[in-house]
Amino acid sequence: MTSVRKIKKLKNKIHIDDVFKKGKQLRSDLLVLRYLKDIEVKEAIFIGVAVSKRDVFLAVERNRVKRQIRASVQLYKKLIEEKLPCGYYMFLYKGKLDHSSEELSKTVAKLLDSLGQNT
Repeated sequence: MTSVRKIKKLKNKIHIDDVFKKGKQLRSDLLVLRYLKDIEVKEAIFIGVAVSKRDVFLAVERNRVKRQIRASVQLYKKLIEEKLPCGYYMFLYKGKLDHSSEELSKTVAKLLDSLGQNT
């Protein structure tokens, strides 16, 4: 019997710092995926999203980009739950505002595919 892992929000500051200090990263043209596969976390996949103030000045626009990335992650929820190991994953937006949600969705899919091949 396979256990279904849940996707949860990455909110703990200590875990976020660990992702940046000890984790690995995958890059694409729009996003950076930093991840840390954790053996101790057996029940969940923690995913966080961040958009820099340097790249997107207005909070309204930053929140819109974060919503679009979260929606893209939600589209690939089954793939994430089945293929990715438990741990901490952080999507970082590094583009400007001239990208559509379809482009973000394709980029998320590309990063998840390459991460699935690396594991």
